[in-house]
Formats: sequence, C-alpha cells, structure tokens
Amino acid sequence: MVARQHLTQYETQHAPTAVDRTVAIRVCREVSSIASNEVLQWAFLDSIADRLCLSERTLQTAVRYAAQQGWLLLEGEPVHSVVLCDAATSILAGRLASEARLKSAE
Repeated sequence: MVARQHLTQYETQHAPTAVDRTVAIRVCREVSSIASNEVLQWAFLDSIADRLCLSERTLQTAVRYAAQQGWLLLEGEPVHSVVLCDAATSILAGRLASEARLKSAE
C-alpha cells in the first residue's frame, strides 16, 4: 500500500481541485462496479483507465485524492491497484441520491 510519506509528498505538490473530486468519485464508482459489491475486491488501474477513458496522469491524481479522503486504499508505487474503503460507500450513496433528485426534478 502507498506509504504515508508518498501521500504527504503528493499533498505538498498538488492542491486538490473540484475536478480531482469529481474524477475521484467516478473512479470510486467504477471500482464499486468492478467489485460487484464484494468486500475488498481490488481493481486494476489499467482497467479503470480504459473504462473511463482517463489519462494515466489524471487517474493517478484522482486515486491519490481519493486515498487522501479515505475512499480508496492504494497498492504499488506507482499505484497499480485500488480497493474501496467504507468511507467511499457513503460518498457514493450520497452522490447517487443527489443524481436521483436531479433526475426527478427534470
């Protein structure tokens, strides 16, 4: 798993943006889809990048942001695999509820 020192170095080099958060949530949603609700099901970043059409840099930024938020655990340096944390479940549930409200308002 990514050591805390790697995240600290990342945090000092990059200020998170709204785009980071949005892409991180998309990545978490994709990991959830790949995992099919199985606990601790690891997903490969190559697969996620292909499915979401993301560049390597964008994906690495998003997964590190998600790790900072406690949504993902990371494996490798550079990161090659991720797994959802419990905190991601609540963020995804909240996001899905928001999307449902928006659709019903249309």
